[in-house]
Amino acid sequence: MAYDEFRHDDYNALSDADFRALVRRFLRENHPDDIRHPAKRLHWQDAKPWYMILSAAGWLAPALARGAWRHGPGRLQAAHLCRGI
Repeated sequence: MAYDEFRHDDYNALSDADFRALVRRFLRENHPDDIRHPAKRLHWQDAKPWYMILSAAGWLAPALARGAWRHGPGRLQAAHLCRGI
């Protein structure tokens, strides 16, 4: 599966509304239903498919460019943005 439509060179260039819409659409289209609301803690074998999806889409932290968050939102701002998702 191609995830190019979810990749952006600069996520900070997106408006908050566009970023939220992108994340919501990515989750709706790609997050496995069987682990969406787990009744117990997920172990690696359970979470691995989701991890691999995030990896293929370039959405894991190691995929961030060096210093990508240096000029992005601070920790409190990022937490506030995530609450809106």
